Amino acid sequence: MEEHYKSIREHFAIAGMTELCEHWRTRHVGKSVLSDIYDGEVYKNFKRRDGSHFFDLECRYGLMLNVDWFQSFKRRSDYSVGVFILSL
Repeated sequence: MEEHYKSIREHFAIAGMTELCEHWRTRHVGKSVLSDIYDGEVYKNFKRRDGSHFFDLECRYGLMLNVDWFQSFKRRSDYSVGVFILSL
């Protein structure tokens, strides 16, 4: 199980990475401006089972999985490409 967390540990071992990941808490944007995922309603209202906000505590991170499929050739309908992106 330890090997599964190796890349995450290496990610946060980079100098200044924790501070960069926490920067969103102190940045200032206009109330009606959507400049990043942090400004969206889903992110702001994401809650734990007990009803508390998940991202209220420092060093509380989430993973986002994006999936997209597309047909790379116009003349061939039997071939498509899928992309999975996992973001921290």
